[in-house]
Amino acid sequence: HLYHCDHRGLPLALVSTEGATEWCAEYDEWGNLLNEENPHQLIRLPGQQYDEESGLYYNRHRYYDPLQGRYITQDPIGLKGGW
Repeated sequence: HLYHCDHRGLPLALVSTEGATEWCAEYDEWGNLLNEENPHQLIRLPGQQYDEESGLYYNRHRYYDPLQGRYITQDPIGLKGGW
């Protein structure tokens, strides 16, 4: 399989080795899902996996809420991250 991504690295389609589109989606600028076909694909914004139970995107150490357009948990690196 091959991912087709936009300029942000957001996966928009998953194509099989035979060239068939297995999955595709459209998002707004905050990562909110606008349209999706074959919704068994959990990869979202770069480095994020969709958590079906919460509706949040998991980034290894914290969660992103696409409805709020921000992370809802503290960055584990804290102030060392540049803020």
